[in-house]
Amino acid sequence: MIEQKKIDHLIFLEKVFSTNLRFGDLRGNKNFIDPFLNYLSILEESQYWPEDLRNEIRLRRLKKLMSYLSKNSSFWAEYFKKNNFDSNAINTLDGLDSLPILRREDLLEFGEKIYVVNDENKDYISSQNSSGTSGIPTKFLFDNREQLTAAFALQFRHPFLMKLPLRNMLERKFIVILGGKGAAYLLAKDFVVEVFQVAPAALEDKNIRLSIYNAIEQARPALLISFPSLLIKLAQMINEDKISLPLSAIQLSGESISAEDNVFLQKIFNVPIANLVSNSGLGGAIGFECEKRFGVFHLNAEQVILEFIDENDKKVPLGKDGELVITSLAYSTTPLLRYAIDDTGNFLTTQCACGKTLPVFNFIGRRNNEFILPSGNKIGALHFYIALAYAQIQKYSRQFQIVQEDKNLLRLLIVPKMRPNITHEAKFRLALTKLFQNEKVFIEIDYVERIPERGRKPIFFIPLSQD
Repeated sequence: MIEQKKIDHLIFLEKVFSTNLRFGDLRGNKNFIDPFLNYLSILEESQYWPEDLRNEIRLRRLKKLMSYLSKNSSFWAEYFKKNNFDSNAINTLDGLDSLPILRREDLLEFGEKIYVVNDENKDYISSQNSSGTSGIPTKFLFDNREQLTAAFALQFRHPFLMKLPLRNMLERKFIVILGGKGAAYLLAKDFVVEVFQVAPAALEDKNIRLSIYNAIEQARPALLISFPSLLIKLAQMINEDKISLPLSAIQLSGESISAEDNVFLQKIFNVPIANLVSNSGLGGAIGFECEKRFGVFHLNAEQVILEFIDENDKKVPLGKDGELVITSLAYSTTPLLRYAIDDTGNFLTTQCACGKTLPVFNFIGRRNNEFILPSGNKIGALHFYIALAYAQIQKYSRQFQIVQEDKNLLRLLIVPKMRPNITHEAKFRLALTKLFQNEKVFIEIDYVERIPERGRKPIFFIPLSQD
């Protein structure tokens, strides 16, 4: 029989940690480490619990969240009323269907009214920008206490990572990040040795590689967190450098990865590789790859409700590809209710052979999301966003889009907040040029009033094959 105390632990997450915990004071802190590891052990058990029990937990969390929003936010109370949604009346998770699909442009239109900040949580709030890969950078507010359970803890739910000596690791700085910071930015003072926000081409610079190697040595044995495309480039350079790095494991997220590339990474690094589906706007992991089946992911169903929809915002049948739509049961400060994240995937129709009862899904990611260079080499669109973000494009743009007109022509469309001067434009051009690895690609920058929509939504990157 499952203890009621464990069930309550998954419903009332606010009771997991002491209310006086602060980021920057977690490393080596027994008041953090003990409840953190206890929570992870419950998550390890709950992935084998009966589906009916898990759905009961999800429904109770959903009703609890919606009741909180109705009582603490006039905006959300009116939003629910407008859409005939009554949190007290829902008896199944399908009760969410009365709410419309939301996208980033909707959140921008709603503005700061969506945030639920009050005397109880105001001292724990931090902000984080979304990845912006839809072309619309969006600010999210998070309660740091919720992020400990919803973001950081779920980073370690993958079986490969649960087997690590986490108690000892949490006594020191053990993380090196290659790529965007994501939710780990909160943990920089506690557990992160260094963050390297670089594009793949930058890894050809030996000095940059040496800095990465030195950071990993400082974190020995290190957990390396990266985007797949960056890690593949690093692996190629490590192969040339003929070195071995002191890693305990690797965590991947942000992009899909081929089976061939996965085999190559295993050969070069020879450590467990944990692949996650995560979203920076959601503030944490949506799911983790099954250790028995490459490319198949288990949903973190205790905190996420996942749907797949077609181009008309209708749910697709099991097994059919659709856009991922997320409802987070974890975050109350920036509620994410039926939030479409522009990635593609599908639910599998059978239970996983590994024995876990968590729902399983395929993650395809963004389709046709690569820039093709004149040589035929390809660059993932994610790296264009990282490069432009590093050049501070968000300071000057409300929205931006990259269009590949030809193999040697890129157009950057910007909806300006203020018109950048020549110096700032030069920074944008330089950031993009560095990605081209000495290949000749012309860059045109156009300022527009709005980004053209594809289908019913604007997107960040228009590849050669679609334009």
